[in-house]
Amino acid sequence: MAGHLFFTVAVLLTLVPRCVAWIDVEAKMYRADVWGIASDIVVGLWVGLILIGLHRFKSWAGAAGAAVWVVLGFLAAEHVRVLGAWPDVRQAGMLAESTFVLGSLLRPTHWEWMLLTAVAAAAVVWMIKDVRYGQASRRALLTAAVGTLALAVAPSPGPADGWRGTNYITENFGRLWRDRAGEDGLTVARGIAIDDSHRRRVDRWLMTDLDGARLTTPPPTERRPNVLLLVIEGLGSDRIAPIHGQPHDPHEAPYLAALCERSLYVPRFVNQQRQTNRGTYALFSGALPLLQKNTPRMSVFASLPDRPYLPGVLSNHGYRTAYLQSSDLAFMGKGPFLRAAGFQEVPTTLGARPARASSGWGVDDVTLMDEALAWIDAAREAEATGARPDQPWFLTVLTVGTHHPYILPEDFEALSGETEEQRAFRYADLAVGHLMKGLDRRGVWSDTLVIVTSDETGFTQDRGRVPHGISEAWGVFMAVSPGGEVGPIDGLFGQSDVALSVLDYLGLAEPSSAFGGRSIFRDYATPRELPFANVYRRQIGVFLADGGVELFGEHFNPIARYLPAPSSGRQGFTALVQDDSATARDFMSRPVLADLTLRQAGGGAGRVPRPLVFIPPGPHTVTPLPAPRRGGTLTKGQYFYAPPDSWVRVQVALTADPEAIVDRIELRFLDFTVPLERDGGGRYTADRTVSLQRTLGSFDVVLRAFTEDQSPVTLNIERAEITVTPLE
Repeated sequence: MAGHLFFTVAVLLTLVPRCVAWIDVEAKMYRADVWGIASDIVVGLWVGLILIGLHRFKSWAGAAGAAVWVVLGFLAAEHVRVLGAWPDVRQAGMLAESTFVLGSLLRPTHWEWMLLTAVAAAAVVWMIKDVRYGQASRRALLTAAVGTLALAVAPSPGPADGWRGTNYITENFGRLWRDRAGEDGLTVARGIAIDDSHRRRVDRWLMTDLDGARLTTPPPTERRPNVLLLVIEGLGSDRIAPIHGQPHDPHEAPYLAALCERSLYVPRFVNQQRQTNRGTYALFSGALPLLQKNTPRMSVFASLPDRPYLPGVLSNHGYRTAYLQSSDLAFMGKGPFLRAAGFQEVPTTLGARPARASSGWGVDDVTLMDEALAWIDAAREAEATGARPDQPWFLTVLTVGTHHPYILPEDFEALSGETEEQRAFRYADLAVGHLMKGLDRRGVWSDTLVIVTSDETGFTQDRGRVPHGISEAWGVFMAVSPGGEVGPIDGLFGQSDVALSVLDYLGLAEPSSAFGGRSIFRDYATPRELPFANVYRRQIGVFLADGGVELFGEHFNPIARYLPAPSSGRQGFTALVQDDSATARDFMSRPVLADLTLRQAGGGAGRVPRPLVFIPPGPHTVTPLPAPRRGGTLTKGQYFYAPPDSWVRVQVALTADPEAIVDRIELRFLDFTVPLERDGGGRYTADRTVSLQRTLGSFDVVLRAFTEDQSPVTLNIERAEITVTPLE
C-alpha cells in the first residue's frame, strides 16, 4: 500500500504546475487539458519511479527529490504565467545567470505556497515506511510505459493549444527529439517551394517606403527637435483605453490614456518578437527581428554586413545621444551593442542612488524617470551655457519595473482584487505621469518629439476580444510632437518602422535608406503586410493586407487563420474572428515566411554565424561589483544557439588599461572557465574549443575582469569571436 501511496504523491505533485497555471491565467478547462492531464499522470509515474529509487537509497534523498520536483513545477507554472508557455530546457543556462537569479528566480510569485508544498511533500515522502518497492514499481512501470506509447502514437492537440495540451517534461523531450532529427525551422524552410511571387512579397517587407503623404509639419533644419524615446517594458495597447476603445478600467493606465489624447497614436502597432534584445534591435536598426528561435541579432550585429543604426545616424547629424536604463547593461550584451550602435552615453541607474524600490533587475520606474529628468536638465543646461550650443539630443529610456517579478515600493498600495502585474503597470503609468509633469514644468514639449512604445508585449488584459495566438503582438506607439498633431494613424506599423519614422519626422530619411519599412508619420494609400513571431510560444505569423492574420508554428505548420470582422473599423487587434473552416491550403503565407527565414539565415544571423563577433572591437569599460572578489562583467546573458554535434570555438584577444591593477580576466562558456593568459606585451588571449555533443541548445559567453582594488578597467577588444563547425 505504501508503494502505491508513493506514486499517488508523485502524480499529484506533477499536477500542481498545471493547477497553479490555471489559476494564474484564469483559464477554463477545455479538451486540450485532457491531454495535458494525461501527460502529467504519465510523467508523474516516471517521477515516482525515480523517487522510489532515491528513497531506497536514503529516505532523506527521496524527500529532497520530492521537494526539488515541487520547486521545478512552481517555476514552470511561473513561466506560463509570465510568458504563456512551458520553459525551454535549451535555455536552462539562464537559470545560473546572476541577473536572472537575483531578479526573477529568487522571487517567485507564489513562494509561500511553493515552500509549503515542498515541505509537505518532503515530509510525506520521509514518513512513508515499509514500502513494497517491487509490486508498486512493476505496476507503475507498466502503466507509465503503456501511457508513454499511447501519448506518442495517438493524435495529440495542435500547437495552438500550447502548454495546455502537454506536460513541460514531455514537451521538452519532444522538442529535443525533433531538433536531434534535424526538424528545426530552417531545415523545414529549405523544403518549402518558393516562387517569385513569394519573394516579391518579402521584398516589400524589406524595402524603404516613403511614398505616403506627410502627417506632420517638417521641423526647422537650423535646430531640429529633441527626441525622447520612452520604452516601457511589456506594455501593450490593450491597457490604454483610447486605443482599445473600451470603457476605462481602474487597473489600466489613466496617465497613458491622457497622453494618448494629446498624441498621434497607432491602433494597429505590432511588436514583432518577444524578448527585450529582439525588440530593441528592431527599434534601432529598422530591420525585422529573426522569426526563428536562434541567436538574436543584438548578439550578432557585429557579424552582420555594415548597416547604420538610428542613434549613430542622429549622432552624425549633430545629436547628443544617450540610453538610460536601470538594469545591468552587461545582460544580453546591451552595453557593447548600444555603444557600437551610436549611443555616446550609456549610463545605468543600477545602484546610482537610493531608490524607492529595487531588485536584481534594477530600480523602480519613478526613480528611473527622476534620472531621465536629471539627464534632460543637464543637457538643457549644457546647451544654454554654450557648452553644447544648439545641440539637440536623443534620449532613450527603458523601464524594467513591469518585468517579472515587478519592482514596486512597499507603500504603493494595491487596489481591491488587483494582481501584482496590474499593480506594476499601474505604477509604471504613475511613473509616466511623473515624467510628463516634469516635462511640463520644464517646457520641453515645444521642442521635443516624445515617443512612447515598448520592447515587447506581455499577456493582454482582454483575452476575450483579442485572439489568443496574437495577443502578445499588440504593441503601442504614441507620439507627442511639437506641432501638436493628434489622433489615430490608420494603417499597420511595427517596431521595425520606428527608426525610419523618427528620421522621417526630422527630415533626415532618404528613399535609398538602409532603414526598411514605412514611416508612421505618413498616410499610405495601399495596405501592407507585416510578419511577427513569438519566440516563447514558438509561433510565427503574418498580418495580411486585408486585415486578417495567418499564424504558424515554428515548423511552418498552420495553427489558425483570422479574418477581419465585418463593419468593425479594424480598431486595434480586436476586429478579428477565427476562420474555423480554413484548411492547410488556405494558408498562403507559408512559403513567404519560409523565404524570409532563409534570407535571415543567409544574412549572417542564422542559428550561429561562422565566425560570429560577439563583442565589437574597441574599448569597453567594466566596473567590478563592490562585493569582495566580484568581477566586472562586460557581457552575459546573451545566448547563442548551436546545432547538435558541433565544435564550438571561442577566441578572445584584448589589452587592458595599463594603469589598472588587473588581478585576472576570465572567459566562461559551456560550463568551462578559461583564464585569459597574459604575454610579455600585456596582451590577454584565450582560445578554447569544446565539443557540443548534444541536441540544439543555447550557451552563454561571459567575459569578466577582476581588479585588486575593485576599480573600473578599460578592456580594448581586438578579437572576440565564436566559430561553430560540424563534428566529423
